[in-house]
Amino acid sequence: MAWRRAWALRRALDTVRAGLRGAGAGYGTYGPGYGPYGAVLPGRSVDGDVAPATDAPKGPAPSFIHLRKAGIENGRLRYEEVAVEPQIQEVTRTRVVDGKPQAYKDAVVTWQNVVKTGELSVARTTFQTVSGKRLTAQEVAARLAGSGEVVARSADGKAIDPAYLRVLKGDAIVILAPPAPVLYDAPPRRPIDDTKD
Repeated sequence: MAWRRAWALRRALDTVRAGLRGAGAGYGTYGPGYGPYGAVLPGRSVDGDVAPATDAPKGPAPSFIHLRKAGIENGRLRYEEVAVEPQIQEVTRTRVVDGKPQAYKDAVVTWQNVVKTGELSVARTTFQTVSGKRLTAQEVAARLAGSGEVVARSADGKAIDPAYLRVLKGDAIVILAPPAPVLYDAPPRRPIDDTKD
């Protein structure tokens, strides 16, 4: 049953956390060096030793995104982004209660490709390779035309720490563009009562 699987998973994660704590990783709310699911975070090894500060990446991690069908129009690089997003689906399962089969609803998470469209200002964006070679917008559009490829995009528009880029080949595309603004809904206005001074 679902609650039994969740309980077993929680016990397994607690065991991992206890092992990290015993190895000297420390243990706070989730413990320095690992998150709410026991995952070891960058800068800390599995045995709990803190990595030297010089080895830790500086700045936010980039996004690795799959861009395709790119083209330049009116000074902007337009493209399609293929993102993988979780989808929650309801399924019907059967369990035995008092010797009789009983149907019940359960939720499962599946991962599906979702296609989005986007654009970048050519004038405000820097294109380069992992090895540092500058690329023109036309070169990038040509490489991303058709099925495209996976690129690394800076999270803050600044240079990406080389430690993050070690997982990519030297000719992979790196995009340095200002982050998109975050739009918030305006708070509701309170009605004005003209009857009061």
